[in-house]
Amino acid sequence: MNLMLGKRDAKFNPYALRMAKYVDKTYVPPAFADHTPYGFTAWGMMLNDQLGDCTIAACGHALQVFTQGRITEPDATIESYYSKWCGYVIGNPATDQGGVEADVLGDWKAQGFDGHALEGYVDPQPSNLSHVMHSIAEFGLVYLGFQLPNSAMTQFQNGQVWDVVANDGGIAGGHAVIAPAYHTEDPTYNKETTITCITWGQKQKMTVAFWEKYVDESHTLLAAAWQPAGVNLVGLRADLAFMAG
Repeated sequence: MNLMLGKRDAKFNPYALRMAKYVDKTYVPPAFADHTPYGFTAWGMMLNDQLGDCTIAACGHALQVFTQGRITEPDATIESYYSKWCGYVIGNPATDQGGVEADVLGDWKAQGFDGHALEGYVDPQPSNLSHVMHSIAEFGLVYLGFQLPNSAMTQFQNGQVWDVVANDGGIAGGHAVIAPAYHTEDPTYNKETTITCITWGQKQKMTVAFWEKYVDESHTLLAAAWQPAGVNLVGLRADLAFMAG
């Protein structure tokens, strides 16, 4: 299996909305949440076995979650948006340079993704597990990026949970995924907290230790018609409208 990456360095935006401003301090995330469609396995590679288009592939997987598996964008659409938003010239490998998560999400908000709207996004603190769990439980998923170690490539191919190891083989590159599930006492992994992402056509679990060591950005997506609890949604939407102003 060919595993491509493609997340470029995180772009710091001092004006990005921070989730801490909108979270209800009394909200307690549930012990687990899973928004993956029941029994769904047809995630698809979204061309991330041929191109460094993980930032766009993650958008495609987000749509699968938001629509509960009813919509899977064809490869041609994924490729067209990789071209439109990330500068890839179809058929020219030299232009396959990956994408910037913040730019991709900004384009999705401004232009729509094959007719599917994104109201905007707000950034949780990557190291704040409560924010991460809130994002997954109430918004459906978190769109994230990390510096993926070579050990994770091996673990994925061996069907293992992404966890920290003594020698991670160095960083293979940046990678973008979505995470639509977590479990605080995962019975399949020593009752540790695990977070489940979608990448390379399948589910992949990671430990909190892995998250804390390698994740370098995370974004909570506000999809159309999504009504998250425990958040000042009116204030968030007002701020998003002001920014779009």
